[in-house]
Amino acid sequence: MKANHINHEFIILDVSGSMKRHHANVIKVTDALISNLASQAPNFPDQETRITVFMFSSESYLDGTYFKCLIWDKDVLRVPSIAGLYQGTGNTALADAMISSIRDMRKIPTMYGDHAFLGFVVTDGQENHSHPDSIRNLPSVLSTLPDTWTIAGLVPSVAARQQLTRFGFAPGNVEIWDPSQREGFLEVGEKIAAASTSYASLRRVGVRSTTSLFTMNAPSKATLTQSLTQMTPGSYFFEEVTEERLAQIQNGRIDQFLSLVTGKPYLPGSPIVFYQMTQRVRIQEYKRIAVAVPDHASKSVAVYTGAAARQMLGLPEKGNVRVSPGRWRGYKVFVETTSMNRKLFPGTSVLIMR
Repeated sequence: MKANHINHEFIILDVSGSMKRHHANVIKVTDALISNLASQAPNFPDQETRITVFMFSSESYLDGTYFKCLIWDKDVLRVPSIAGLYQGTGNTALADAMISSIRDMRKIPTMYGDHAFLGFVVTDGQENHSHPDSIRNLPSVLSTLPDTWTIAGLVPSVAARQQLTRFGFAPGNVEIWDPSQREGFLEVGEKIAAASTSYASLRRVGVRSTTSLFTMNAPSKATLTQSLTQMTPGSYFFEEVTEERLAQIQNGRIDQFLSLVTGKPYLPGSPIVFYQMTQRVRIQEYKRIAVAVPDHASKSVAVYTGAAARQMLGLPEKGNVRVSPGRWRGYKVFVETTSMNRKLFPGTSVLIMR
């Protein structure tokens, strides 16, 4: 029997008092996220996605419990709106909610099929109301999850991010959002949607879980060179972005940099140009990816590219995504650009096709 890929995606929403200002957008974004997952179902015919939504606060608010299930393990094509279900007040009992929701999700039968679990906890604050036992036990709960589980968090600050990593969240699975902005929760929806699409792409190639949901994957150099197409030596060259060169242009603009190093005016797309990825950026679905592998013995650099590059690095096939660099060892990653004003940074390179 061929195993079906069954993805159980669950969202744990903070409904503490400070989340009230985001009430309308929480409903809007959660409903839109589920609709987006449903619309993408035809792109992943070998996968079934099932949705669970929890909300959490403090026991004095949620009828004596720390969390409440709004939607339980429902086919993404049949999930209703959470309007009328989601309400906000109380405190942030994050550890209690995490342990309780994981406990319940682990009761879902996984006897047949290839099951995997992807959970997002979304909060605008930090843990401040859980039982001390839950705070103490959460790292153990997370560390003993099967290798089919991925747990991610969206939090409001560096301090909150550090708290989640102390609890046992993988650093690459924790992202920061800005709850001070009324529209800030819209960014949360965008990040979860992009991460969900990326995760579905990973599942397609056999990945069971990931510790780099919000960062790019870091496959081995050998895996990349064996799977991608090597470009013909001489069909490309590199230009180094130095402090001296940047001093001759404005704000690190790539169009001025290219004019400086080629002696010709730059027209977007001619020549084809890739910038080195060293910071968090938005990558559009049509942008090509190139991998540069240095050979120190010959003092040369081989460039590999191809349609599989995006997939291997964890980028979705469809949709734009904002991601951070992976922990790449032995190679550098370059992203195609047609921008006139992309800012270049010293110590990086620009890859130019002849």
